Amino acid sequence: MKNLATTNQKDITILDNGDAFVSQRKCAELCGVSQSAVSQRCLSLNLDVKQGISSENTFLLITHYASQSNQQAIQSLIVIGSAGMKAYIYHEAGYVMKAEL
Repeated sequence: MKNLATTNQKDITILDNGDAFVSQRKCAELCGVSQSAVSQRCLSLNLDVKQGISSENTFLLITHYASQSNQQAIQSLIVIGSAGMKAYIYHEAGYVMKAEL
């Protein structure tokens, strides 16, 4: 499948079915840990990361590191939570935004 991301295609993949992935490097940056730490954690959780780390698993990993008082991961959760809350409110209101390039 073609990557629909228009910028940062090395770290971000968006598929035409809506699935979204980040690279292990980008996930490590969001978590405030090394890429090898993310790789090891993915391996221990038996995550399929062939296309990258899914949005759900990225959230899982960031939450894991935030629970260890990692400040970078906590900051990432704040940003993600803010965007997620807005999306939740839109969803609950029945509001649908059109994504544009």
